[in-house]
Amino acid sequence: RKRKGNVKEISHPKNEDISEEITTLLKEVVDVTEQITSEKLQVPNNIENKEISISYVSLGKEWNRDKVIVDNVFAYVVAVDIINESEDLEPKSINECRRRNG
Repeated sequence: RKRKGNVKEISHPKNEDISEEITTLLKEVVDVTEQITSEKLQVPNNIENKEISISYVSLGKEWNRDKVIVDNVFAYVVAVDIINESEDLEPKSINECRRRNG
């Protein structure tokens, strides 16, 4: 049997209050995530980005990727360098082919 007396009312939060709280928490999470991401993505400006092309490892040529403009002229110069510097060229005539295999 139920007792009469002190009955405590249980208050339920309103949906608007819950959604406001969730929105506030989500904004905080997004802010913290953006801060962490921006800290990780910062690249020091004083590092030069130099890479050696695979074809040029034996020649020892380097290009600074930040300063080189890769266009048709650059591609032509690289192709001419490879042709002129390569030790293993395709023979251009029958005589060259015979000398190679002879």
